[in-house]
Amino acid sequence: MPQPKLKLRSIGLAALCLLALGGAAAFAQRHFAIAAAPRPEVKVFLAAAVERENGPVPVEKAQLVKKDETLNWTISSENIGGAAALDYKTVSRIPAGTTFVAGSAKADASAKVAYSIDGGKSFAATPVVEEKQAGKKKRK
Repeated sequence: MPQPKLKLRSIGLAALCLLALGGAAAFAQRHFAIAAAPRPEVKVFLAAAVERENGPVPVEKAQLVKKDETLNWTISSENIGGAAALDYKTVSRIPAGTTFVAGSAKADASAKVAYSIDGGKSFAATPVVEEKQAGKKKRK
């Protein structure tokens, strides 16, 4: 009598192993199918030039940027992937020790420029600062 129970346990264990292997194979097939799907791949390029008397000088050749010189930053991006980059945003900070020149940001027709004055928590085309003065709020 002990032999039939042993065979039954072996068959159950074998069925359980086959079920686990089948599940792992299905997971792997789904995982690799997703990995092979077309995806966006965005490359971002950053360049800067210092406005000097003789014209723009690339920042890497300018060595030292003097007080009151203007830096022109160019951020460009290109999607070289096989799918659209949906809701893509390029974000950059104004370097410490520099001041942003109002109205100097420009974008291609398909892009929009927005600014953040709260460390990137929110963005707006024209940010507004509220000041409290003797119980009143003043908007700038």
